[in-house]
Amino acid sequence: MTSTRGKTILWSKAGLLCIFSGILSTGCAGSKYLWQATKGQAQLIQKAKPLAQVIRGPDTPEAIRALLREVPTIKAFGESQGLQPTENYETYVALGRPAVVWVVSASRPLAFDPKIWSFPFVGSFNYLGWFDLEDAQEHAQTLEKEGWEIDVRGASAYSTLGWFRDPILSTMLEKDAGALGSLVNVVLHESVHATMYVPDQSNFNESLAGFLGDRLTEMYFKSGSHAKPAEWEAYKRQGERYEQWTQWLHAASEDLDRLYKSSKSLMEKTQEKKTRIQKLEALLREHHFNVQRPINNAMLIQFRTYHAARKGWDELWKKCGQSPKLFLQALKGIQTSSFSKPHAEDFDSLLMERNCTSSLYTGDR
Repeated sequence: MTSTRGKTILWSKAGLLCIFSGILSTGCAGSKYLWQATKGQAQLIQKAKPLAQVIRGPDTPEAIRALLREVPTIKAFGESQGLQPTENYETYVALGRPAVVWVVSASRPLAFDPKIWSFPFVGSFNYLGWFDLEDAQEHAQTLEKEGWEIDVRGASAYSTLGWFRDPILSTMLEKDAGALGSLVNVVLHESVHATMYVPDQSNFNESLAGFLGDRLTEMYFKSGSHAKPAEWEAYKRQGERYEQWTQWLHAASEDLDRLYKSSKSLMEKTQEKKTRIQKLEALLREHHFNVQRPINNAMLIQFRTYHAARKGWDELWKKCGQSPKLFLQALKGIQTSSFSKPHAEDFDSLLMERNCTSSLYTGDR
């Protein structure tokens, strides 16, 4: 179970890692992308304040103060369950905008075939993050003119995978009853990324962080001193509604995928696609879901990314006795060459082949 905020977590690491690998050339996404990524990251570093200072600050609202006090405990819990210790989330940045980056993704109109951005040394990605909304929209419009379906959405957080000390961002703090649950989930989700990352495999990386982050969040609220029944129930109610949304979109994407792979003509596929998306939109409106972005392949690919290999993750989790440490240990050794192709969607068999016994775990990370 995952909150809506937890499901909008994407990174702009592609540009950031490219820059800070010392590759300042047009081989990365052009000078404009490099400049905005450099500028955006620098601004975050300049604005970051120690958590303790913000918590003590007389102008800090009590709701924010209470959430920030919880951060060290969340981090310690994650590390106790096998996540990599980092110096992340020791500072806070008040952004004053609804998202930290705007993520652009693109797909072919009659296939779930995403546009891939490739970078020297750090690999490839099926999305790209921009710190400015207008820049993201301009980039998306260029892709649209090239024949791609495009999607632009805000992200509340991203991971630099250890290149910088990632701060807690104001966009990570909700203002509703499920705020604590959302914060726990986003910190644990991003900490999974910092623990394990496979180049050229966006679906593996995001679905792993989503799957394990969700389970760690539930464990956090149901264990020892972290037990907060009221906060957990509020977050759980939000998550159940969001899960219904993702199930409908996932089912729609599978239905469309079968259509695209059928022997029907391009005209038939185009018309049937339009009809099926209209039915999906009507279903969502009927259940009072606010569809803020056009539903198209580029949007649906994001749901496919976050929900890849559900059966494989479930089976491995059960095999490991629902132990996060054993689960992570079982994934050791998985690398780019373990997959049949870049950004593979179907890797259930890879996960089911992993061994998971207590004798494998030594405590080493």
